[in-house]
This record gives sequence, structure tokens and C-alpha cells, in this order.
Amino acid sequence: MLVCLFTLSNTAFATTWGYVGKGRAFSYNIIEYVDKDTVVKNGNKVIYWVLQIFEKPDVIGTKKEIWKCEVITSDPRHIRTLENYCYDANGHEIYHDITMGAFNPVDDNELLNRELAFALKYAREGKDDGQKPTLP
Repeated sequence: MLVCLFTLSNTAFATTWGYVGKGRAFSYNIIEYVDKDTVVKNGNKVIYWVLQIFEKPDVIGTKKEIWKCEVITSDPRHIRTLENYCYDANGHEIYHDITMGAFNPVDDNELLNRELAFALKYAREGKDDGQKPTLP
């Protein structure tokens, strides 16, 4: 029975969050990380997970948020969200969305450009395995 639980889990057991930097998401100060273990590149697309830690919880109580992003790396670069999960200060999930968003231009968004540059350093060829990384 225990073997089945580990086999069916979609959470990555090994997660290495690499520091990207500080920035702002909407009107909130955040610290951002990219999971170095789950970055995959397939052709001109890269998929990676981002962790944002809010300086102060947002209006729904989010303290940490993870995003699964897909980026078209050819110019002009575009990004979309594949999944996102919000957690309160105690690490309890308070919201999730697994609906693919529309692609939006990366343009001159400094934080997006930093996270993409960071993710590309750790990208390995392959396909996304669908696993969600663990929170730190």
C-alpha cells in the first residue's frame, strides 16, 4: 500500500529552490525562487516552477505561491501560467488553479526576465513530468 502512495503522488520529493531576487508582483513585495530540479526545455519552450514569498500576506491570505510557467524562448518571448497554488503562512493550500492561461509577452518585465534567465541556466532537454515541487 505504501508503495502505491509514492507511485501516485504528483509532488516532487527533491526540490532545489534557487534564489532569483526581490521584486514586486502587482502591489506586493516578494522574494522569488525557481526550482532548479524541474526546469525542462523542449524546442523553443521551457517549463519551470516559480516560488514567490510575499513580504506580507495578500488580500486572500497568500504568503507563498508557486507557479508553473511555460515560456516561448524565441523572440518575441511569451509566457503563460499552467498551474498555480497559493498557501497561507502555515503552508496550508488556500487556492489552486490548473487552467492554462493565454500567452503574454515578457517584454521588459525585469522580474520575468531574471527568472527566465535563471531557469535557462538549469534547463535540461526533455518533457515535463507533471510533478509539483514541495514548499521550502
